[in-house]
Amino acid sequence: MSAQPARVIPLNQKSAAATAPAGIRYVTPLARESFRIEGVGGQPAIERSTAAVESLLAEALDALEKGNLADSARLLEQSLRNSPDHTETLLTLGYLRHQEGSLDEASDLYRRAALSDSAAWQPRFNQALILEAQGETAEAMSILTLACAIAPTEPAPLFRLAWLLESSGCDEEAIYWYQRTTAAAPNHHEAWLRLGQLHMRMGRCAEAISSLDRAMGHQPFVAQASYHVGLCHLQLAQPEQAQKAFEAACSADPNATDSLLALAALALEQGDLDSAERHDRAVRAQGQVSAPLSFRLAQAWQACGEHELARLHFRRAVQADPSLAVGYFGVQSHS
Repeated sequence: MSAQPARVIPLNQKSAAATAPAGIRYVTPLARESFRIEGVGGQPAIERSTAAVESLLAEALDALEKGNLADSARLLEQSLRNSPDHTETLLTLGYLRHQEGSLDEASDLYRRAALSDSAAWQPRFNQALILEAQGETAEAMSILTLACAIAPTEPAPLFRLAWLLESSGCDEEAIYWYQRTTAAAPNHHEAWLRLGQLHMRMGRCAEAISSLDRAMGHQPFVAQASYHVGLCHLQLAQPEQAQKAFEAACSADPNATDSLLALAALALEQGDLDSAERHDRAVRAQGQVSAPLSFRLAQAWQACGEHELARLHFRRAVQADPSLAVGYFGVQSHS
């Protein structure tokens, strides 16, 4: 499992301009910080302040997108001096501090953002990431649960909570939250993949295959999902379907070592030593040697009377796993 990076997630707040009454338009400024607005007697100070904050935030986000982090932080800090409780400004500055590794400051900014808007799940999500990175998994899950309650159809906190539950060994609870994730985002292919893997781990092969099939809608997950589908078919004593799944995994990723090893094992069970050799060569071409596969190939070639090939594979097996040396020397003394 990989760490989840912090993100600046829009709060979908409407700007002052978006909520201005129809027919109002700005005209030539009369003086610094003063505008005459057609249709009204004057612009309230709170509207001017809001407009200034939104303008600074827009500049800061533009600077952030261009990679000008120092300029972005300066603009955000200036904005907070005008409006200390502006949620999106707090969130964005928290993200910047988070990226810099200033986790305590970032956490405080996320906390302030959450207090300023009880309906904002985004600062809680990023704060949970910090807690997770600090090893405070239980507290991270608690905050993610709150974020999920605030935004029950947002896939990001749903998936992260499921991920943490899975990593904590709470498989049944993880399944529930992965299912919530896929209900909220039917094309969340990673959630389908992890859901399928959990079902398989718990012996629910039919449910696993159904979930893994959904994961194959995203190319990066095809090889991994196909491999686990193959394992499910093996558990169901369906070797032909398993072979097709492992072959699909290798088609999606020619370097899918696990699937190549599974195909080699199936070929050995079928007595197809040439295919097993071919898959073994593909594995070794990646710079890997499977001691169990080499050992089984040695035994198979020895049973066929091909002692030279048997010795070759025994040597590879022993080099990869010295504990197999007893078997190797046994062959040496009887050949």
